[in-house]
Amino acid sequence: MKDRVTAALLAIFLGGLGVHKFYIGKTQSGIIYLIFCWTGIPTIIGFIEGIIYLTQTDKEFHIQQGIAHVVYNESSNNIGGSVGAADEIRKYKDLYEEGVITQSQFEKKKNELLGVISSDGEGDMKDGRLNPVLKILIWIFVGSALVLIIISFFAALIWGNA
Repeated sequence: MKDRVTAALLAIFLGGLGVHKFYIGKTQSGIIYLIFCWTGIPTIIGFIEGIIYLTQTDKEFHIQQGIAHVVYNESSNNIGGSVGAADEIRKYKDLYEEGVITQSQFEKKKNELLGVISSDGEGDMKDGRLNPVLKILIWIFVGSALVLIIISFFAALIWGNA
């Protein structure tokens, strides 16, 4: 499995060359980034992709990049092998129907297996997401940086010809 943070750092610092695309196994995209690296556009796109990678959970990253080949079992924070979440839920449902566990225990375990965060405030950062305030600050930083890049580009065009 490819690491989300590694891909994000590669995208932010070497995104203009498409290194992050090669890392996650998207060779064709990496080659396109290399071909157009002289324009600076892949650098901007790579930087934005890096920020997006940082704001995603590992599960979202793996699904979006098409590199999740097995069921992600969040209750144990590892990649499940032959037993998927659906099979685990069926087992717990059988235990509930037999009266071994209560309905609330069944629902809690089902939500854990499906990766649903409880609304009781327990484990707000359990799924690896960034704090929403930090996420907003990152987007403000990215937006400001892009505005400065655009202003610098036009300033160079205007004053470069004078």
